[in-house]
Amino acid sequence: STGLKINGNFVWHSGNANFAAGSGTVSSSWTSVSFSKTFASPPKVFAGYAEDFSGDSGILKVRNVTTTGFEWIIGGSFTSRNANWLAILI
Repeated sequence: STGLKINGNFVWHSGNANFAAGSGTVSSSWTSVSFSKTFASPPKVFAGYAEDFSGDSGILKVRNVTTTGFEWIIGGSFTSRNANWLAILI
């Protein structure tokens, strides 16, 4: 069975999941990301860098969240970074 686990226990399983998660490269241009599913209403989206690095990380921004996806961008001195995202319908 697949789903979201906290401390080894399923919080949501894939059969009734109100979440989606993924990863990708966020760049210095607004880029569309698909949830690969359709939520009943726009979820909350959390995004963070997938790697450790020192120096100015730039700011990762999210906008235009819909029931099927969102857009993201990185600011600062970097042109791209690997990042993860999590969308949860609360």
